[in-house]
Amino acid sequence: MPKRWKLSRSAHMLRADISGSTATMFAMTLTIVVTFVGMAVDGARYFAARRQHASAIDSGLLSAARRLQIDMTDSAAALSVATGIYQANLPKSLTLINSSIVFQQDTANSAVTYTGQAYIATTLMRVAGIKQLDITTPAKATYSKGGSNAGSNLEIALMLDVTGSMCNDGTGPCTSSTKLDGTRAAATDLAKIVLGASEETNFTSRIALVPFSSTIRVGSDNAANPIMQRLTNLPDRWNGWTPSLSNCSGSGSFVGEIWVGNGSCSTATPTFVSGWKLVPCVTERSFDSGIGFDPGDSPPGRGNWLLGHGGDRSLLSWDSSETAMTTFNGTTAAQMTYSWNYSPDGSGCVSQPGNEVLPLTSAIRDVTDRLATLTAYGPTAGALGAAWTQYVLSPNWSSVWSTAQRPGSYSDTQTKQSNGAPILRKVAVMLTDGGFNTARQAASTDIAYMQTVSSRAISVCDNMKKNGIEIYTVAFDMSALGSAEAALAEATLKACGSDISHFYNSLNVSDLQSAFRDIAMKISPIRLSQ
Repeated sequence: MPKRWKLSRSAHMLRADISGSTATMFAMTLTIVVTFVGMAVDGARYFAARRQHASAIDSGLLSAARRLQIDMTDSAAALSVATGIYQANLPKSLTLINSSIVFQQDTANSAVTYTGQAYIATTLMRVAGIKQLDITTPAKATYSKGGSNAGSNLEIALMLDVTGSMCNDGTGPCTSSTKLDGTRAAATDLAKIVLGASEETNFTSRIALVPFSSTIRVGSDNAANPIMQRLTNLPDRWNGWTPSLSNCSGSGSFVGEIWVGNGSCSTATPTFVSGWKLVPCVTERSFDSGIGFDPGDSPPGRGNWLLGHGGDRSLLSWDSSETAMTTFNGTTAAQMTYSWNYSPDGSGCVSQPGNEVLPLTSAIRDVTDRLATLTAYGPTAGALGAAWTQYVLSPNWSSVWSTAQRPGSYSDTQTKQSNGAPILRKVAVMLTDGGFNTARQAASTDIAYMQTVSSRAISVCDNMKKNGIEIYTVAFDMSALGSAEAALAEATLKACGSDISHFYNSLNVSDLQSAFRDIAMKISPIRLSQ
């Protein structure tokens, strides 16, 4: 009996030990199972939250970087925008705890970064003592300053319409108007984004301005114009016979002794003048011997000259060749000239003072100063504007410009660097608010004539694209045009652009600024990195 009791007690004690061990093991197993399930559940939540948070952070960084590209002087405003965009892009389903995100500008590296952490609360993982998970990831947005992060050197030519239709009255001249002021603002934005700060960087950016109307201005009135001589081979001063006009009727005015405008003059008295100055504007390079318009970018020189303000090279030749003029050349009273290429003080350009072409420069002040002087007046020589957009980007024209203004080689647009980008990007941005209606100072609204001018402009664009120049085109508020002219103008710009994605139809000033900013961002991108 005692032995039986002892055996039973031992068995009871054994059963108690086994039960306790089983409970402990079950508890441990349950904890492990819950932890693994928690890791699966909270892990899925973690990766989703981390992805959503990174997207919101990136949106904030990009918005601040874009703001700083446009205005690098207002860091506080840019960082405030970053915070607002970040918060707006956080999904409502994402609940953060203990968030300390702060955006910062890294001026030394032209970047926007952030500091701090953001956490989400766990669910089942709390059993294992893990109450929160950090969902932040390193990130920064590096914005281009002087092309420093565009991956290539940049050369950009802005062809800007400064014709009379850019004025509020549709005629001009005007120095301020809704369209002209909008063009200044849009071009300034682009210049600030692309050129950025002036310090040296790994890559360089330069911008050229090509304001155009019926002529292209290359110098100032009443001044020596050596560039005109390099372009046309015309002498800077002229002595000869010209008509002294009187008894004139109709709308117009005298340029020196020459009546310019509509109407007629009943008296033309031969008068010998001396010391008249070369008017500092040029027109297309053209030939009268069946060759017609030249869309190429050969440098000006013998047999390949540009034409003067009057649409010719009088008093030397009627066209870009060396064929001498034998009539109306001003050498005698019987052959007095009616040329527009000279005037007593060198004035007379349809393209107004302040509209001079600005060759390639990296100085943003030079660009903004020139934009500030633009004056709108005259008809629209679109093929001429396109030609000069090509000239300021063409290495073949290096002899015309100073060393700092000379374009880079076409071959550099095809040569890849280790980063996969070309050494050099050449970009043309062509803006107009109307149809191309003028050639060699002769304007017409006849649609067949305008088609000819447009075809010439497209031939220039084709030559630019063949040489590796990327072309963006911008139509600006063409609502005032007739349907046929508007359709032709839009078709011309679409044909000139590198592809349809390079064409912008801007209906108003706001659209124009958005178009130029979008182009600037594509030319000089922001880079996100971790």
